[in-house]
Amino acid sequence: MSDNVHIMAVDTHELHELLSHVLSPNPSIRIPCESRIAELQKQPNFLTSLLSIIISHISSPSTPNTDNNTIPFLASVIFKNSILSLWMLTIELDSQSLSNQERDLVKSLLLDTLISTQFTTLSYNNPITKQIALAIANIARFEYPKRWMNLIPQLTSTPGIHALSTLYAVVKELSRRNLTRDRNQFGNIIGNCFVHVFSEWNSHFHSINTQTLHSFDENSEIYCRFILLFKCIRILLSFSILDSAPFSSSVNEFLAILNSPTFVNTKSEKISTLSAKCWISVQSAHSLTFLNFYSIAFHRYATYLINYCHSISNLNEKLSILSANYIRNVIQTEIYLSESLEENIDYDMKDSVQLIKNVVFGADGWELSRNLIEKVFVLSLEEIQSWDEDPEEHFREEEAIDWSTDQYLRPICESIFISLFTYNNAFIGTQLIQSVQKCAAQCNSAWNNAVLIHSVDQDRVFLEYCLQYDACLRAVGKVAYEMERSVEFGSWFDTEFIRLMQLQCINNSEISALPLGLRILKARAAWLAAQYVGQTTRNTRLCIYSALSSLLSPNSPAAAASVTPTQLSTVVIRGDLMIRLGCARALHVLIEDVDFIGTDFVEYFSVTLNGIFSLIHELRKADSKQQLMYMLSALIERSPSYCVLPNLDVISSQLVIFWNASENGDVAGGAQQQIHGDGNINHELYEIADGFEDEQFEEDEESGGETLIKVAVVVLLRRTMDALGADAAIHAGIASISASAIRYSIEQDALGTAVYLIEDGLELWLSLIRASPTYSIEIRDLFPLLITFVLSRSFDHLRVSLLIIESYALLGNIVFLTEFIQIVGSCFQSIVGNVRDRGHLALCECLDTIIQLISVNNKNHEHDYILVLHPIFVNFMTIVKNERETDVLRASIMSILCRIACNFPSVFDSLLVSSDSHDISKALELMIDLCDAMYLTSRRKLAVLAMCSSVIRYQNVDVVIEKNLISILKVAVQVISEIDEEETSRASIEKEFGSGNEKVIGSVSALEYEDQTDHENERCLQSPDIVRRQILNDNDSVLRMNLKSAIKEMLQSLQNSQNGVVSNVINSIQDPLRTQIQSLIK
Repeated sequence: MSDNVHIMAVDTHELHELLSHVLSPNPSIRIPCESRIAELQKQPNFLTSLLSIIISHISSPSTPNTDNNTIPFLASVIFKNSILSLWMLTIELDSQSLSNQERDLVKSLLLDTLISTQFTTLSYNNPITKQIALAIANIARFEYPKRWMNLIPQLTSTPGIHALSTLYAVVKELSRRNLTRDRNQFGNIIGNCFVHVFSEWNSHFHSINTQTLHSFDENSEIYCRFILLFKCIRILLSFSILDSAPFSSSVNEFLAILNSPTFVNTKSEKISTLSAKCWISVQSAHSLTFLNFYSIAFHRYATYLINYCHSISNLNEKLSILSANYIRNVIQTEIYLSESLEENIDYDMKDSVQLIKNVVFGADGWELSRNLIEKVFVLSLEEIQSWDEDPEEHFREEEAIDWSTDQYLRPICESIFISLFTYNNAFIGTQLIQSVQKCAAQCNSAWNNAVLIHSVDQDRVFLEYCLQYDACLRAVGKVAYEMERSVEFGSWFDTEFIRLMQLQCINNSEISALPLGLRILKARAAWLAAQYVGQTTRNTRLCIYSALSSLLSPNSPAAAASVTPTQLSTVVIRGDLMIRLGCARALHVLIEDVDFIGTDFVEYFSVTLNGIFSLIHELRKADSKQQLMYMLSALIERSPSYCVLPNLDVISSQLVIFWNASENGDVAGGAQQQIHGDGNINHELYEIADGFEDEQFEEDEESGGETLIKVAVVVLLRRTMDALGADAAIHAGIASISASAIRYSIEQDALGTAVYLIEDGLELWLSLIRASPTYSIEIRDLFPLLITFVLSRSFDHLRVSLLIIESYALLGNIVFLTEFIQIVGSCFQSIVGNVRDRGHLALCECLDTIIQLISVNNKNHEHDYILVLHPIFVNFMTIVKNERETDVLRASIMSILCRIACNFPSVFDSLLVSSDSHDISKALELMIDLCDAMYLTSRRKLAVLAMCSSVIRYQNVDVVIEKNLISILKVAVQVISEIDEEETSRASIEKEFGSGNEKVIGSVSALEYEDQTDHENERCLQSPDIVRRQILNDNDSVLRMNLKSAIKEMLQSLQNSQNGVVSNVINSIQDPLRTQIQSLIK
């Protein structure tokens, strides 16, 4: 090993000096060293130089001191982290950062170091040994097995705990491969490795007596080896392929040991946890092979879970979670429940299948469900304290836990319960309803006693019953859909749910006087309203709206002293933040539901609006405020305009308050930054990770709270603008804050200080322009921002920016075009050729509207405006002729050129000259070929009109008649047929639904039309932008032109100029096309 060390002696001295200064607190010393190390990293022999420093330290350890230990450790960290980048560049990108010789040398040095006497004598907890193990694992990610086949055999044959820890790191790294090919390859080559690892693990197990296993020394080497081997086995079980008898035999023996009393009765949490993880791994990977073992473990973990209780301190929380995971996996493995399974398995496995079926389909399923409800679904003491101390945070955590299905016990148990209920809903549903009724009766009785006898014990009993009642209601809510199918849903709903939701006001009560249990039930009632949103009738919804909206108020007029036992479920409890948040969440779900009818909510709109605004002021977290503002956005969007309009003053004033508060930083959850040193350290090189423990997921701290509030304000403004149209746009408060929000979002995006705000700001801008009835000065002054801060910087927001320009053109008309046509033309010119197809398609839509406006409303200056756009048309002609472009793009651009041909034929003729060919025949061929790719009938009609116009102008060119007339007539007949079909369909709709709907269909896409509710259709018809667009289409002479008349005119002109030619062409066409063309002429 000493010979290899001296190979890189020249580079080692400089690198050693750099490492000695790289941790200096003085930036003037540290930063140049960091930069120099980054430069050296790109040069050959960088890794071997670092490795030589590490090996020298291991080979000749001096007296431990800070300097001598820190530099080798830092070298090992940089070595490990550099491998990922350098090896990835070399292997995946075919770079020469590492030569084959250096890669082979690094691998050889690492393995030589691993088996060296000096290395094996190092402590297991030595940080350098862990970095070396992770470095080898990082190389194995790229090299094993093709270019490092001897790695795992060498690790399994090398004694010592460091080789074992390296094996675990390698196996863990290889198991992270996600491609099926890599996973299969890994599974095929680990059979022998598993046999070896299990053999060593088994020998350790037998050498440790039962007493030692129960009272071991966690710092002893034998225990560390035993745990590392255990972890290796768990990973190998997850990815193994049963391709050999020794491997299968080893797994059988291993599982038998896990089921032995020594393991079952162990008091070691770590060993119990690893055992559970092994059962999960092997059951997931081999669901049938070891079925006879699974049922034993299933019974054991089910019993453990049933015995779980928050008050029992000797039960392991983590083991309970793993137990629940294993039970869930077994229950949700559908093959175990298949009727044909027993015919294809051995006799000794049939008992295992029957045990699982007894739990799923029999009374054991309810027994397990009942225990889960009583012991896991119940709120814990910590949750109750959280409710009381910080209800907002408790509400957020409860919603977050519902999505964490693998990290918390309750969501896993809920998944188990839902599966059991689905398989056996008739029996479990009946039992569940009985439990709910029993809990309700117990709560009423306890409340009666609590009212008569005021004592701590009675309050405690009442709270316990309320918690059990709450747990049952939680279970009912989790199976809302299945519940309706399993029991007499209507009767239960009327007797329990309606009674719980019909809250009546009782005077002279303070919130603090009401029992906590009662508040918990009220919050659960609100939660149930959201769960059963799809099963409630319209009358029930009205009751729920009344109850939930009244509970949003911050006032507290309830009274506890005068409440009788029969009024347990009819007490109004206001002021509790947890209840109010639950009511807001339930209302949000109800409003978003497809069956929501806005007119039903008119009575509760103002109360709900004021209650939500009050609640937002009381909350501290920015994301909580944001969710409530999104709820208001949905409410405004889905409510009739006549109930929103009277509240515009309140809405605008509150939004101004929220916006100003966010600008002043008066929002919790704002950006939090942790600065290390002077903030210039390159952390990529110095990242340290042991990689030996299971991954932990920590919640990221909130950031950008001010931006969250601003985004929510902008979204609410946009929804209000879309819902009310011109009424919102002309409201002084709404218009003012909208303009300010638009300006702020664009300017801050240019500074890079408001992430994601620009998207919503542009959408609000588009809604404002579309809703505005007049082209005001305030709206005009905003437009230069679009060019200066958005389109001049990038095309990231091109689509919505072009829609804004189009809406500006429709709104401002000749005034807008006169002032901004030069700027718009230059902007369009910069877009052409520099964006993808979607960008060009959006540009064509905008340009089509502007050309249409020029031709209809600006007769005096139309040629001046068109000349500004002429360079764009020249480029369009080039793109259309390029067959490598997609047909969709070429067809969209051709529709623009066809409009030019119809409205400005001289400009179109000039394009033929400027495109290096005056061949009109080629232009007509392109129109014919691309006509089918135009997605609107109106576009295809425009193409046919352009062909007719061009033929008339170039009728003296014989080649036009010879090559294109027949094709033009075929396309024309097809388009006429499509137009006739649309007119027939429109007439049918008008006859059935009344006049006016055809305007909606003509200006709104079919999908949008189908998705709109009745009052949304009314808004669509009244939208100023839609009206302006309809007026423009009505005044467009080209769109109003009769296609049959245009074709007839073209044929008549040709007949007059070239007598007999048209007749000959028509006679050469076969029926039925010839008959159709002749009818056009007549």
